[in-house]
Amino acid sequence: MLSQNLRIVFHGLDRSEALEAVIREEAEKLDRIHDRILGGTATVEAVHRHGQHHCLGLHLRLLLPGKREIVVREEPGDSAHRDDPYGVVRAAFAVARRRLTDSVTQRRDRVKWGAGDSPLAADVPGPDVPR
Repeated sequence: MLSQNLRIVFHGLDRSEALEAVIREEAEKLDRIHDRILGGTATVEAVHRHGQHHCLGLHLRLLLPGKREIVVREEPGDSAHRDDPYGVVRAAFAVARRRLTDSVTQRRDRVKWGAGDSPLAADVPGPDVPR
């Protein structure tokens, strides 16, 4: 379970129990999508922009079976949540959810169709087949 195996690190700012709680809640949502997440790290970091005030960024790294990883970096300028640390966290986890959903779908397709046997592959001639 990711929510239990997620390491949360605060870099350049003090630890926030409220922000940590939101991160764990979002991690529980990921567990519902992919039940075999091995662990991960969420690094909350103070991002300094030239001429701007202190903003928050989140770097999320999830470990999946088969030495696969999903990495998400949400910077303050990447979203409309520049001044909202909770919004930055939710935006990063939304990207992670989309990527996990894609990963699960691809895995199911590989199991269902086998390696290289997609339903579309039958319509495409191979290199040895005359057109």
